[in-house]
Amino acid sequence: MVRSNRSTPIALLVSVTAAAAAMAPEAGAAADDAALASEVRALLDRHFHDPDRLERLDGVPDNPGAMLDALDASHTARYTPDETAYYELLDIYAPAIEDDVERLFGPEGVSYVGLEMVTQRIDGREFIAEIRAGGPADEAGLRVGDEVLEADGRPFHPVRSFEGRAGKPVTLTIRRRGDDERRDEEDIRPVMRQVTPRVIHPQRSLLRAMRDSVKVLESGGHSVGYVRVYSYAGREAHETLGKLLTIGPLRDADALILDLRGGWGGASPEYALSFVDRAPKLTLIDRDGEEHVIRNEDTAPSWQWDRPLAVLIDHGSRSGKEVLAHVFRAEGVPLIGTRTAGAVLGGRPFVLSDDSLRLIAVMDVRVDGVRLESRGVEPTKEVPFDPRYADGDDPPFDAAIQQITESIDAP
Repeated sequence: MVRSNRSTPIALLVSVTAAAAAMAPEAGAAADDAALASEVRALLDRHFHDPDRLERLDGVPDNPGAMLDALDASHTARYTPDETAYYELLDIYAPAIEDDVERLFGPEGVSYVGLEMVTQRIDGREFIAEIRAGGPADEAGLRVGDEVLEADGRPFHPVRSFEGRAGKPVTLTIRRRGDDERRDEEDIRPVMRQVTPRVIHPQRSLLRAMRDSVKVLESGGHSVGYVRVYSYAGREAHETLGKLLTIGPLRDADALILDLRGGWGGASPEYALSFVDRAPKLTLIDRDGEEHVIRNEDTAPSWQWDRPLAVLIDHGSRSGKEVLAHVFRAEGVPLIGTRTAGAVLGGRPFVLSDDSLRLIAVMDVRVDGVRLESRGVEPTKEVPFDPRYADGDDPPFDAAIQQITESIDAP
């Protein structure tokens, strides 16, 4: 049975961070590395959660990327307009940096032109690591594991290849099989796929992709529902998931596979109450060592799922998704895949003078007293997955189907 209590509000915790207004320097012309490094260092000196760790910057070149790398902390990174992550994070953090977002994109908000897919560079080659359900890449028949070689005969770039091309066909050259798999030359010959990029508003796109990811499969005489949460940032993501489970296509499923792989975190800890009997205690520790405890004992979930559940995780499951994975594991929910990212600090966004986005970790975090940063959450059933030339295969998903079917049949 799925119980719904729609009158109960859900508190929002974006990437386990209070959504405070960012204090970014005024925008201006692109600055050189030394000037940007000076901006970054000033922000770190003022906001980074662990002042003692800043000693690692001694002797590091005046390069903002090198400085952030030296700190080796999650939620402490640089993103530029050449990355799809830049646009997605700007939209996720928009309430904290609304003046910068309006300056950069106008009243319509964050947008870019693309295919709603994520690529990963491995050994100098670009592979599709994630395809958002219902997006242009999905509609064109691209698959996870495809190696992307060219776009309209030029080297592929995940952003520049589609600038100004919304609604206009682009021909991608892809390779679906690698050399070690070939039976003959025909198997590894590149093929052409025509795609039509579209204007993407990230938050809207991520929610739509969640809805479009829904499947109900028959396994062992049971109906197994599936949904992928590409981003858990914002209350609307959890409420959308609840509608899919309470009044939508998953309401009559006998069991559920919840896919938390990749994408973005942002889940508030009390969201766990929609699936298990408790929420984790979250402790945020600021740079002065003061602890801020977030308790959820008296929180009533707006909806609940009480049928068998299995959860997919991987090295791309970050932040708030890891908080949920931690409590799911503790409560006996099977986690299938690989260890999560270990990226559980409280990050805050800053837009610098070159319009790049910098996240800086401003809070350390404990989940039920455990520090998940650099540690992550182990699956209960490890199923490795190499996306290269996967041809759309998904071994962790297959393992989840088998495990949850067995759990339904268990006495």
